[in-house]
Amino acid sequence: MINEFGLSRNSHSISSEGNCRCSSKVESINRNNTIRWDKSIKLPISQRNIDERLKKIGQARENLTEALQAIDDLQATAEDNRQDLENLDQAILRAEEQRAGLAAELTALKGLADLDSKAVREALRLPTEVDKWRERIWGFIFGLLAGLVATVLWELVIKPSLPDKYLHESPAMTMPADNTKAK
Repeated sequence: MINEFGLSRNSHSISSEGNCRCSSKVESINRNNTIRWDKSIKLPISQRNIDERLKKIGQARENLTEALQAIDDLQATAEDNRQDLENLDQAILRAEEQRAGLAAELTALKGLADLDSKAVREALRLPTEVDKWRERIWGFIFGLLAGLVATVLWELVIKPSLPDKYLHESPAMTMPADNTKAK
């Protein structure tokens, strides 16, 4: 039966805002044309669906918490890595400064070593490679000259003054031929 407002006394669905649908029953209409409603609300979603949704929300919250923790861990790791990088950059800068200083010291020490080695060689009169070869060449030349002078002296001075018997005898003739026969 439909009353003057177009509502039946039986159950009638009235949709409200959002996803929730409310079902109301018109109980009675007063003489003052006021409507009394049965305020029982029926939800189309069962208790099981609500439990599943709450469980999913809980899982999502746990996953979100884990994700936030992972992000915090990554942020801490990135901060540590950034600090390590800054430390390495500073160490590299210090090493480059030390290398530049050491290179200058090495150059100065090499110069001192050259000066010191030259001074030591001159003080001890140690020959260089050039000096050694120069001495070898002079020794060879003096050896040739000495041999030439000795030959000239022999041929011109000593040989003419010796008796002829010494000049024609060989050293093998002056020695006994066999030592075993003499016994």
